[in-house]
Amino acid sequence: MASLGLPIELLLEVFKDATTGGNIDEDAKTAFRLAGVCKRWRALLLNCGPVWAVLSLSQRETTRLMLERSDGAPLVVRVKLSGVRGYREHMSNAVFILEQAPGRIRELSISADDYHGYTGRVVEKFSGQAATSLNTLELTSIKSASLAAFKLTPANLSGTIPLHRLTLHNTTFFDGSDTLLRNHCTNLAHLELRAVRLSLVALLDVLAAARDTLITIKLDSFVPISTPEPQLQEPINLAALEELVLDGLTTFSGSTASTDLLRYINRPSTSRLSMIIHAYDRPAAVSAALNALNAHLASTGYNLRSALLSPVESPPSTSAQRQGIRLRCWTSRAIPDVYNIDEHSPAVLDLSVIRVGSRSPDVDVRVLASLARSANLASVRKVAVAPFEYRVPWARVAAEATQLNELSVYGPDNLRNLHHACCISKHQPVDGPDAPVYTHADLLPLEAPFLAHLTTLNVYALNLDALSPESDMHTLTSFLPTLPRPVEQLCICYCNMLSVDRNVIEPSMGGGTLVWDHCERGLDSVPAEDEVPATPPGMVRIPVGPVHPPAATLEFDQMPGLGAEDEVEDQGMMGFMDNDMDEAGEQAQMGMMPAPAVPWDMEMPMPGFQWLDPPGLGQNPPVQGGAQAGPAANVGELPDAFAHLPVVIVNHMPHLQHAAQGP
Repeated sequence: MASLGLPIELLLEVFKDATTGGNIDEDAKTAFRLAGVCKRWRALLLNCGPVWAVLSLSQRETTRLMLERSDGAPLVVRVKLSGVRGYREHMSNAVFILEQAPGRIRELSISADDYHGYTGRVVEKFSGQAATSLNTLELTSIKSASLAAFKLTPANLSGTIPLHRLTLHNTTFFDGSDTLLRNHCTNLAHLELRAVRLSLVALLDVLAAARDTLITIKLDSFVPISTPEPQLQEPINLAALEELVLDGLTTFSGSTASTDLLRYINRPSTSRLSMIIHAYDRPAAVSAALNALNAHLASTGYNLRSALLSPVESPPSTSAQRQGIRLRCWTSRAIPDVYNIDEHSPAVLDLSVIRVGSRSPDVDVRVLASLARSANLASVRKVAVAPFEYRVPWARVAAEATQLNELSVYGPDNLRNLHHACCISKHQPVDGPDAPVYTHADLLPLEAPFLAHLTTLNVYALNLDALSPESDMHTLTSFLPTLPRPVEQLCICYCNMLSVDRNVIEPSMGGGTLVWDHCERGLDSVPAEDEVPATPPGMVRIPVGPVHPPAATLEFDQMPGLGAEDEVEDQGMMGFMDNDMDEAGEQAQMGMMPAPAVPWDMEMPMPGFQWLDPPGLGQNPPVQGGAQAGPAANVGELPDAFAHLPVVIVNHMPHLQHAAQGP
């Protein structure tokens, strides 16, 4: 056979890979089939204990034979007592393993809907005294938190188990067994508790025992039983913590069990914090219950630089629909790419607010705006807004970023929403049939006027075909003049737009630079949710800025650039490339904005615009009136590394146009 030439070590790795597909019963069948191929394979497999160590519980004979062939290897036992045909057989075989080889079990996972006799029979056979090799214990349930699925007694938690991962769902502790939990957590790295009735003192004991090793903590619907106030000399310093997740928080007064924990721990400034808050339409309760969260966020001293606003997504494991708003923040200055968000590094701060018992999105937005203010969203410079329904007042949260200088808006509903917010903030009437979303009071308590520092606006997925009956052109051209000052750069990507439509946009800009991907049917190219858009290798930064009269022509190196504070980093679209190597590294880590390919069969520029071709594509067309474009003479001096990249820069330069045309 061809396999005879393979080294034994390599062949064994192939066997291990073939028997770890994720379905334990199917993997067991694969192992038995491979053992029947030939004598050599059978001999190898019968002497490879790890191949048989993930035990199938479907039949007693299969379980017994795999246990025998595992030959002392650490065992993995995964019991599913819900949604499985023949779960009684699974339960019986799990008990058999716990009786025959308790000291060899490395991982024990039990999944059940709620408590019944079968769950109890498995758990009661588990003894911490005997489980000397166990490093993973997972008792999980998908049922309501009001139903106990597991019950632990002192016998279960006797001895000392060297746990590395502990997951407990819907678990009740009996006879003081919760105080024994800390004995097994001196090496604990991952802790997950959901709907667990545990005293705060017992939880703090667990954290104190694992203070040097804990990497992740996830608490969901944690409501501690009543105990005296913990007496700690100083907060517990969780030096290795990378992520803290608090789920199931509510805005009810007094429901601050998980937030009470924050007063007793210190975590590294680089650790990630995620909070999922269920907001009820009770303003008084909201104000009282959020005090602890706001105080913690304010004390953290975040130095945030970029943020993403998006709707709350319903979990794929359930059919329940959740509605709310989510804010993710990074310390990196690279603006998030909505079409490629999974490629970004995890957010250092992730806040989700889910509304309960109300149809109005005002509830969750009000709560999130309060949290954002406490988390120092004022330090954020760049914000991206994923598509929302028009009626969601997300601009209330964005308004907390008072130093915002770059904004990315996705979809026509977001643009209409933003237009309404700008009109209201300036006491201007809002034209059109849309129902009001904001009042002036919504945008009043700000340190600066709404979008006062905005210099760059990026718009995506709009229909800017002026002749189309569904065109968003009127919204865009009505919105731009409502900004406190003209933007220095307007970037248009993945939009339907013709070259002639630039002539409609130009008067509403009031100056600055228009950057367009030159894709006339951009809406057809918008990436679907399951697609990862192609990322261009890089773009050229060409320092083009507004030209001041009376100069008729300007050399390339004489053209004024952007100010130091208003520099615009390259976002991977038809933007600019930052000279700062640190920011370039951030861009590479966070991902680049996708941009469709740019055709070069462009027609003559319209008045007030010019464009540059990359080297090797011929001469630049003259500006209307016969004058040659200023940068044309030097465009060939761009670095050779960029010679193959398409560059389209459309410049709104009324002064240059006027000077070129003459009196």
